[in-house]
Amino acid sequence: MPVRRSPKPITDTDIPAAIARDAEFAAADAAHVSASDPHPIYLTQAEGDSSYPRFKRSIYTLTTATQQGAQTNTTHNLDAAKIQSVSALITINLSISAGFVPRILPGGVAGLSGYHYSVNVDAGNIICRLHPTDSSQLLNRTVLVAIDWF
Repeated sequence: MPVRRSPKPITDTDIPAAIARDAEFAAADAAHVSASDPHPIYLTQAEGDSSYPRFKRSIYTLTTATQQGAQTNTTHNLDAAKIQSVSALITINLSISAGFVPRILPGGVAGLSGYHYSVNVDAGNIICRLHPTDSSQLLNRTVLVAIDWF
């Protein structure tokens, strides 16, 4: 069995001069950690918070009118200038296929008569209007409205 000898320890003279020593690395690492913005190409948390508003979502429900062509509304109490998007849907019970629950978006469904409505948001109200002749299946239904704002 060959005799195994311990390798010769590496000394400072064995390391090329361009490679940082422990003390140089420790100093550079400490400077990096203490820098207020060591990566200026990335946003800091404060910069990100000020550049991108934090959206909030408010959910409202209202009931459609009891006759075609009529409208219902509810107040939203939001600053209209801060509203970014509005989405609405009505869930209906149809036997289309097992487990499928249709959700009707404003504008209705092409080829499916009786499901045409619109949702609008003004400075203080959410207004749901039923189509005058094509909303017979949406009478007295719950409308879910989501408003994203900041």
